[in-house]
Amino acid sequence: MSWRNILKQDDKDDIENKLIRLLDSWLDRNANFEDLQYMAQRPVDIDNNEDLVADVEFENNSERDLDDEQAFEEGEGFFIIQIRTDGNEQSRQGNPYKIARYNFLHDEGIVDIEPVSIGFMPIEYARRLVE
Repeated sequence: MSWRNILKQDDKDDIENKLIRLLDSWLDRNANFEDLQYMAQRPVDIDNNEDLVADVEFENNSERDLDDEQAFEEGEGFFIIQIRTDGNEQSRQGNPYKIARYNFLHDEGIVDIEPVSIGFMPIEYARRLVE
């Protein structure tokens, strides 16, 4: 492995660690039913960073006739939180970059389903996300 690749890997690790801290802080402040239910109505910027967006949806798996809040409290529903770029900078396929995915369960809190990863985006753009 060349020095250039090592430095690039160090940059990637540093940026991913900064993103993890940013997202952990945002999730700690917003991981409650009411806030996430509100966010499920529209994509939201993360900490006033217009380049990072959270798409939130609620999955109601209840076989009973429970509303979303009841399903959540009884463990029969959960939130899916997808973190992505805003779409101004896109992948080769023309899509926003997907960065991470979390589930928010009533009894477990935030569960990391797809960890933060920026390995697929230009390093210069990834740096801008955490500045």
